[in-house]
Amino acid sequence: MLEIEAAEVRSHRVVAAFSYWFEAFDQSARVDVFLPFDNARWDGLLSGSPASVTRQALEDPCVRLSMNLYGAPPLDQEAFAKHYANRSSSTVAGVALGVMLPLRQYDGQKLLNIGQNRFVFRPQAGVVHTRRAWSYELTGSSFLYTVNDEFFGGNQLEQAPLNALQGHVVRSFPNRWWVSVRGGYSKGGETTVNGIAKDDDRSYVLSAFSF
Repeated sequence: MLEIEAAEVRSHRVVAAFSYWFEAFDQSARVDVFLPFDNARWDGLLSGSPASVTRQALEDPCVRLSMNLYGAPPLDQEAFAKHYANRSSSTVAGVALGVMLPLRQYDGQKLLNIGQNRFVFRPQAGVVHTRRAWSYELTGSSFLYTVNDEFFGGNQLEQAPLNALQGHVVRSFPNRWWVSVRGGYSKGGETTVNGIAKDDDRSYVLSAFSF
């Protein structure tokens, strides 16, 4: 049913974001709203023949609620700086839940869409430990997909959860420079069309260095 092979995607995105901080249960919490605009081009084989298509549209918006569970009291910027000024180490742990809302452009007669026509839930949990100039972060997350009942050609698309684990190590310097090393791994996300598994389980390894 999925007729695309050897696909290559080039995407340029601009994201408008809004954040609001507040206090909840004596801890810091935040609401984020993201509204991306995507200019994407797909190239590949469609039913064995070369094909390409371009889409320009707003993506599905995302709303995320995050909350610290330990180690980050709800302070203003000045009080926060004083709180950590004389600490040689600190640990912060928190959770978040993001929801992508299927509100944007989608056409079930087209195989390639920027909108997904389904909800995507992303629960996350993470911990950050800072010791002097070093910071260590570990985050686990999962992408949970609802069913798309209006998939291409009047079919039904389901997708298994995609689970991910990421880690960061950051070294800060007195002049406000910093370097970081990042690594991550994700696996899962197999799709099923009309109850038939497509054997397209995903496995990604990510590494990055920033300065």
